[in-house]
Amino acid sequence: MKESPEISRTYSSLGLTPKALERARATRVLVGFDGFVDEIVAPVAASRGPGEDYAPFASISQFAERIGAAGGGRNVNIEIVPRLEKLGGNGPILAHGLLALGCDVRYVGALGTPEVHPLFVDFARATRAVSLANPGRTTALEFADGKVMLGIQQSMDDVTYSSLVDALGEEGLGHVLEEAGALAFVDWTMVPGFTGILRGILDCIFPRISPKDRVIFFDLADTSKRDPTDLHTTLEIIAKYSRFGRVNLGLNRRRGKLWPLWEAPCRRAHPLKNSPSRFSGAWP
Repeated sequence: MKESPEISRTYSSLGLTPKALERARATRVLVGFDGFVDEIVAPVAASRGPGEDYAPFASISQFAERIGAAGGGRNVNIEIVPRLEKLGGNGPILAHGLLALGCDVRYVGALGTPEVHPLFVDFARATRAVSLANPGRTTALEFADGKVMLGIQQSMDDVTYSSLVDALGEEGLGHVLEEAGALAFVDWTMVPGFTGILRGILDCIFPRISPKDRVIFFDLADTSKRDPTDLHTTLEIIAKYSRFGRVNLGLNRRRGKLWPLWEAPCRRAHPLKNSPSRFSGAWP
């Protein structure tokens, strides 16, 4: 495939050599398990007239001041202006990026049931997707210095190991996993059944499929709202995946504190001096 100079420079800035890109495109990637519809909105600080004649909040702190002035029996009313509606969720966004690179991607997650949500139709077709539940919904209040994201995620309760087996069967799930050279399981925080899925695959599927030098990538997302005991349990399970592939745990700077929590169970699960598992940093 002939790349434009702009695309080639982008790949180079990401550290993707032509050889690495060729290898990635030759690898089938299985991605899961979430799915969200993202609505981007602009919170209005002052309305000056109809349509676009308004002043948005300049920052999250300015917005927080308006919220903080309420309470004590006083309400606050804030107008929001819709800007964009798009597919969202860590899994679909990751898979969409891999598709853009030209990778062979299969997706399993929450894209709509019994019919795929209209925003995900093209994506589901491109990834031969298996949908287990309806997507969640995120309303993202956009400011110049960041976003405040309000999520409705009850539909993620339906993303479980049982629903995965109901959709594919254990034999079918085994086939999907076996044909993938790379696995990317993301957004543990938003999917309550995520740990159960990992445990089911580890205990029931991996022992029955052929060993392979596969890459297994995990990204837990923002773990701050989850119980620390659940987090430790999940990290212990993730560490055991190192028996079946090269495990990578993706963290940004704020979640870097998870690294020591993961390193110890990883060494217990795979006590080789040169462990194939590693830490992947994505620094903002």
